[in-house]
Amino acid sequence: MRISVIIGHPDPGSFNHAIAEAAVDALEKNGHLVSYHDLYREEFDPILTGPEIPRGGAVDPAVESHCAEIAGADGIIIVHPNWWGQPPAILKGWVDRVMRPGVAYQFLEGDGGEGVPVGLLKARSALIFNTSNTPKEREMEAFGDPLDGLWKRCVFGLCGVSEVRRRTFSVVVTSTPEERRAWLVEVEDIVGSLYPPETGGEPLRQPAPGRDPPPTGSRGVAGARIGVVLGDITEMEVDAIVNAANPTLLGGGGVDGAIHEAAGPRLLEECRTLGGCPPGEARITKGYRLPAKFVIHTVGPVWHGGGRGEDGLLARAYSSSLSLAAERGAKTIAFPSISTGAYGFPLDRAARVAVGEIKRFLETNDTIEDVTIVCFSEKARGCYREALEKMG
Repeated sequence: MRISVIIGHPDPGSFNHAIAEAAVDALEKNGHLVSYHDLYREEFDPILTGPEIPRGGAVDPAVESHCAEIAGADGIIIVHPNWWGQPPAILKGWVDRVMRPGVAYQFLEGDGGEGVPVGLLKARSALIFNTSNTPKEREMEAFGDPLDGLWKRCVFGLCGVSEVRRRTFSVVVTSTPEERRAWLVEVEDIVGSLYPPETGGEPLRQPAPGRDPPPTGSRGVAGARIGVVLGDITEMEVDAIVNAANPTLLGGGGVDGAIHEAAGPRLLEECRTLGGCPPGEARITKGYRLPAKFVIHTVGPVWHGGGRGEDGLLARAYSSSLSLAAERGAKTIAFPSISTGAYGFPLDRAARVAVGEIKRFLETNDTIEDVTIVCFSEKARGCYREALEKMG
């Protein structure tokens, strides 16, 4: 299952972050694909502008990527503190901009917006974890529980999510280390009960086994080798690895989050200086704690059915990354399967585009000697190997 985890808290050392990390750990242990978004760290812009309000309104690439991810999620986990009976403003802005018409809900034909919307989200379940510094009895007596109605009836209820569970931990400010440890165990238990282990599924991170022998035609004209492995791209001992980033370049879920986690905080610091990256282009940073010397950040296209130039943008993401690697003198490079996760690009089609563009680049460039495509599942590896064999 694909699970989106969203946290809204400004302090990276907060107990909210500990909750989110415990949830992610439980999901990954059970073999689920996790997209993790720390809205403050990513500097998500919560301001909804007038032009993007209507269905079909123009949204920026960062919001579009969030929309694609949440639309394709099988489950959603939200983590935030209870501030004035509300989520933090940044998370409310995320709801305003991402849970938009055509993505999370729609009105029936003839309904001008005065009726009850029809939910569109694929997710059938959601979890909300809250923290509070007010005892539960006093909270209920003085304020009731506005967050319960907000998430269960207003947001997820109207967007088609049928099962919504919520747990509030309080009082956090006076809690002991033992209490917090017990709460984190409870988080793992709740997550595990709603999202149990996948049957026959593939976890996000795989051990990096040996490289496949190159199939026929897996060398470019210049002699460079192209191979496919099932593994963890953060462990690849190559000159450069490619990050399937979002347009902000400030970290996210899936491969993007794993690379930032493995590289350490200095990667994010450097990414903040780059000013983002539009789809089809690439930017380069140091690798920091990674075995790779460089990280090349590229933004693939969100899949809209194939009629918005998605193939060309995906090809450009590969060629831009290869060009940057060659400019820096990299001889070995590893790619993930760009755009096939939350962005929804069909896997077999993405494999054909990727292999074709890599081969075209290597025909005219002799700097790069070895290209590895690192896959997260047997299905993905099979698609890329098939594409290599057919283009031999």
